[in-house]
Amino acid sequence: MTGNGDIMKSVNYFSMLRDDRSIYFRRWYVDEINILKSKYNVNANTSILKINHNSDLYISWWGQRSLPSVLVAKLHNKKSIVIAGGTCVSKMKTIYGYNSRNIFKRLLIRLTLMLCDHIVAVSEYNKKEILELMGSKYDDKTSVIYHCVSDEYFKKQEEFKDNTKYFLIVSALEKDNIKRKCIVECIEAINCLKEKYPHIKLVIAGHKDNGYDDLFNLIKSKGLESNVSLIGSISEEDKIKYLQNAYCYLQPTYHEQFGLAIAEAMACGCPVISTNITAAPEVVGDTGILIEANEVDKIVQAIEKIYNDEKLRETLSFKAKERARNLFTYDIKKEKLLCLEDKFIK
Repeated sequence: MTGNGDIMKSVNYFSMLRDDRSIYFRRWYVDEINILKSKYNVNANTSILKINHNSDLYISWWGQRSLPSVLVAKLHNKKSIVIAGGTCVSKMKTIYGYNSRNIFKRLLIRLTLMLCDHIVAVSEYNKKEILELMGSKYDDKTSVIYHCVSDEYFKKQEEFKDNTKYFLIVSALEKDNIKRKCIVECIEAINCLKEKYPHIKLVIAGHKDNGYDDLFNLIKSKGLESNVSLIGSISEEDKIKYLQNAYCYLQPTYHEQFGLAIAEAMACGCPVISTNITAAPEVVGDTGILIEANEVDKIVQAIEKIYNDEKLRETLSFKAKERARNLFTYDIKKEKLLCLEDKFIK
């Protein structure tokens, strides 16, 4: 019940995952669920069998996994919104995107986006890819709502006692992620720089997935054990500390629909080295160093540029935090998301 005695409207929030606990492992799921709970009753689920048939609005994640939610909404004459923030709407050949999927999955993606009442993109670039896939007639049907960064990232945490200057990468060490974020190329760049800067340090944090052994062996083969550290999974609290104490964040990716880790680094006042393609320039703006993707020499030049210029780093740090505060806060996303839901909920 609302404060006026009215019955509170309900939203079904669906993402097809292994189990219901998995929905709380991704930051954007948690943020969106909490935002929706501020105004509606929310049923969050990851299984088709658990989709609530008595909801007033149906929201789902991923173009290739949202059809069950969309069909339930149709069955009950309710509205559905699909957040299509994944690579499944991208025709880029160098990633596991739309063209890499079989014809059944491609039809599934297109049918989902056709049948839903509205599409949410997580960046203007993401929307551009959706329109390239579905056609310009979907322009009015698609809104852009950026991911947000938790308020904790903006708050100053304690500094590490060790003042070692280090570069940072945060990524699950899964093979596709390693390839997409050019992590091998970053390690190669450190290898190029270690003779000139013997104490240069790269810290790589993230779950030890199926690409971990390859990275470990690469570091060992290059004799980089004292320069490159694989520290495994870290808590949210520790991630904030690592970002706030890092000299620079590296993510020279060749595809992002948004790049949440980039925005998190910016909120921590950590300058970013990324690429000048896909959504990265939209997120970074003029607050970081943008380079060509997949080129070790460009990464080397960018690292050396910021490594030797403390004033440049301080300038970029300030601008990055301000940009994150102006574009990627929880309150900004809350206002936009609730405004959109109000248009479709019955």
